[in-house]
Amino acid sequence: MTHSLQRFFLALTFPTLFFSMACKTHQQTMKPSPTLHSQDHGPVNVRDVAHSNRCGVQEPQQLLISSQAEWEQLWAQVTSREIPPLPVPAVDFTKECIVACFLGAKSTGGFSLSITGIQQKDGVLTVAVEDVSPGKGCMVTEAFTYPHHIVAIPRGGVEKATFTTTHKESSCK
Repeated sequence: MTHSLQRFFLALTFPTLFFSMACKTHQQTMKPSPTLHSQDHGPVNVRDVAHSNRCGVQEPQQLLISSQAEWEQLWAQVTSREIPPLPVPAVDFTKECIVACFLGAKSTGGFSLSITGIQQKDGVLTVAVEDVSPGKGCMVTEAFTYPHHIVAIPRGGVEKATFTTTHKESSCK
């Protein structure tokens, strides 16, 4: 193999390994779906709809979606960076509603956002959200990311939601 061909393969291999390590690190920080704790019904499973660092929502938002029209509008924004856009996940709004949290645009990788718990009492959801940022010395990708988490929950008389966010910093020692 010629010297220039070796340099070419080395130049191609390093970025590939770097990006695959960054993606693997991100996947390990994802949390499992939270459990809904209802005052009347005890623990209820929550269905993950979308949980990643790639979407078209630019600003931080925390939303409770209770209609098909709202859901289609939000999903169009979430998938606006996908070509072709992903189909709208099915949600039966007579039985479920959507809780969606967005961290907004971040200038590097290493950020994540997870809905970690949901309590329901008297028609009000209290949603626990955890956002994680890269700590000092963490290796991150140099690309914009858009952390978000969207879940479907049983409707069960839900009228509004409040959100409590906890911030953590990754330790990369």
